[in-house]
Amino acid sequence: MSQLDPTQRSQFAAQILENPVFKEAFGVVRQTYVEKLLATAAADQTERDRLYHCIHALADVQTVLTICVEQGKIENMLAEKQERAKK
Repeated sequence: MSQLDPTQRSQFAAQILENPVFKEAFGVVRQTYVEKLLATAAADQTERDRLYHCIHALADVQTVLTICVEQGKIENMLAEKQERAKK
């Protein structure tokens, strides 16, 4: 796991998710997988399964980054709440 604190991880993950080059590349790769999947023969189960898993792996990457962003937000809210409680 990363040596970064949750706030840093959140910031880096947000930068990745918001990066226009990442968004474009992610979309192109996903669309390519979908097009290849739709172009496979029904009998080519091995290739269809491979492409299916690739599409889901892309979604998993996006989910992990989104979770990092949200965890950072939660950590910040908790830290602010603890800081207010001290006063």
